[in-house]
Amino acid sequence: LQRHLPHVIIGSAQRVFRARDFARLFNASPDNVILVRDRTSWNTTTTMKQIVLMLAHMRDEHCPDALLVFVFDTAFIHLNREVLRLVHLKDMRPLPVPRRMTWMLQPLDVYVFSIFKRLLKQRYNEQLRQGMLPGDIETFLPILYGVIAEIFGEHRRWDHAFTRLGIAGPQDHMSVYVMKHL
Repeated sequence: LQRHLPHVIIGSAQRVFRARDFARLFNASPDNVILVRDRTSWNTTTTMKQIVLMLAHMRDEHCPDALLVFVFDTAFIHLNREVLRLVHLKDMRPLPVPRRMTWMLQPLDVYVFSIFKRLLKQRYNEQLRQGMLPGDIETFLPILYGVIAEIFGEHRRWDHAFTRLGIAGPQDHMSVYVMKHL
């Protein structure tokens, strides 16, 4: 399902996704990237529920028998009653990572974000050296799309992240580092 996962980019209406540009930017985004224009660039209950619905739709369309385990930190937005109700309604299993433990137990935090940030910074700096203006969202988004495709595309698998953290597979494949800390 990895190649079908939606990637949601939230931007504020005033600073990131201005009204005059948004339709064009939205239409130019890849099919698996959804741009959300909101009051701020922070996630909201409404957006979180939309993400849950997108995940359920993606599962139903591409692999209806798959069990989705929704791994998330304990931020208020994730523990919101409406969000959790929708997670259950859409037949997903919530798996909250305890507070102050995401650095060790959340697959994205442990395995993905550092690679993602490093590659995004590298690609962004390459574009700056070629004359891109800093803060130009129209030039930045294609860079971001390219990094998303490279990190989450078909050729890169992340199942080891779930196995090493004890979320999937046999527990004897769990990282010794994680087992010592737990």
